[in-house]
Amino acid sequence: MTDLDDRIDRIIAYLEAENCALQRLLESGHSLEDADRVLRGLGAGPGAPEPPAGARRDRAETT
Repeated sequence: MTDLDDRIDRIIAYLEAENCALQRLLESGHSLEDADRVLRGLGAGPGAPEPPAGARRDRAETT
């Protein structure tokens, strides 16, 4: 497998886990907005895919 294949597999696994977490939050009665806020907070943890370089730069300029 190439590095690209490995990266794609990691991204797919991350998205599948995020989808499961979203479904659990919605099933437990959270609104979509609340669930989104929770997942955004969790996405900042280790193992989260890196945003594109431009997104990091844009975020740094606004803070």
